[in-house]
Amino acid sequence: MITKRLVHQNTHIISDNTTGNISEVEQFTTHIVGREPDFVKMYIKDLGRMMDLNKSDDKILFSLLQTMGYDNMIHIDMYTKKKIEEELSMPLNTINASIKNLYNAGILIRKAHGRYLVNPTLFARGKWEDIVKIRMEIEYSSEGKVIKQIDITNNKVTITEKSNT
Repeated sequence: MITKRLVHQNTHIISDNTTGNISEVEQFTTHIVGREPDFVKMYIKDLGRMMDLNKSDDKILFSLLQTMGYDNMIHIDMYTKKKIEEELSMPLNTINASIKNLYNAGILIRKAHGRYLVNPTLFARGKWEDIVKIRMEIEYSSEGKVIKQIDITNNKVTITEKSNT
């Protein structure tokens, strides 16, 4: 990944109330961040074709993506399903089947009951430095650290764990 160096300059003006002297303090902070990789615009309909999704799945995916937060999480509870049911005029069993199809295709990754991570290698919202963090998790414990990385190959989601003890 190509990195980009950002330098921020802050100037603080400090005045001495007793002497009236004014002094300036300059601080420079340097951050090294990864630059957003090149991208290609792709339409949900095309992604659906590549992953063998049906038209209902495409429409439901688009509705769900509108609720995605900056952490790439979506909450699919009965309220969300009812809202999609009204918005798209689709029966609840079609919505449930589509959610299952999106999960099986690796587009949705179940984190907890009703809580899904939208696969960050396919969709993301926010700044690149935040998106990169979503793609990789590091857990620290007394036994060491575990690095989890998300990868998609042939429509399958693989979460690789590397332990350093």
